[in-house]
Amino acid sequence: MSGTKQLRILERAVQHVLETMCFSDAEPVSGDLENDSAVSATVAFEGAVAGHLRIEVAPKAAMWLTASFLGTDDQ
Repeated sequence: MSGTKQLRILERAVQHVLETMCFSDAEPVSGDLENDSAVSATVAFEGAVAGHLRIEVAPKAAMWLTASFLGTDDQ
């Protein structure tokens, strides 16, 4: 499987999880955030496709996603 195809699969998976679990939309962007205060998470996965997925978001976006996931009004 090509790297481009793997990337598209991961993008769709992240979008699906954010829509399902956080009631949020997501769009992939390239490059770094404007500052070094990004909140990040890394997940390793194995199977037919193996690797690591790293997600970085701005602190305000991380707080909003967390509140959406938990169903709180702290948005």
